[in-house]
Amino acid sequence: LYNIFNYRGKHFIDFHTEKDGNVFLFDIKNGGGKTSLFLSIKWGFYGFDNGVSYEKDGLKLTSTDFMNQDEHDVGRFYVRIKFIYDGSEFLLQRTCDDYTKQSTTIAVSIDGKMLHGKEAQQRIESIIPPDYGDFFMFNGEILSEIANKQSNSTWTNAVVHLLGLRKLDELRGTVKSVYDKMSDGYYKSVSNSGGSSELEQQISDK
Repeated sequence: LYNIFNYRGKHFIDFHTEKDGNVFLFDIKNGGGKTSLFLSIKWGFYGFDNGVSYEKDGLKLTSTDFMNQDEHDVGRFYVRIKFIYDGSEFLLQRTCDDYTKQSTTIAVSIDGKMLHGKEAQQRIESIIPPDYGDFFMFNGEILSEIANKQSNSTWTNAVVHLLGLRKLDELRGTVKSVYDKMSDGYYKSVSNSGGSSELEQQISDK
């Protein structure tokens, strides 16, 4: 992280990926940078394009809000993210060279091969599209705002989408349909055999 939110200058955070524990908990007081870190990672992947928005304390953020102006290099901030995906090493950097504008530049190195601009963004979004990003990088701080606007159908639909509830409901319907077809096939098979088995009775009881 460089010059972004309350991270003045350069900051490096190492997320180890070990088989016996890759969950990280942050014990940080209010105002210590938890949401800033979260938003920085999300911004690194998507910038301000593709309809992705950022909110904090009920306000929609712009690049002016992202910028830490305490550093001597005023105006410029960036996020660099290194990760492993599908056996390849990725190094992504998104930079804002002018905090008064929403425009950013992105570069991605994949096992040393460089991609820039639109090509780099498309590669990142092929891994985790923006709408999936809303789910996997869900900002819990907006829950209070959602609760205050629970009568608003737009917000309700947004929450249902973010939590994947509609897809889960579709999956439940699909599973039930498969179960019903299998059950029908089983009963027809037993009926055609001319008898009732102990297993059939157990299924019927349940």
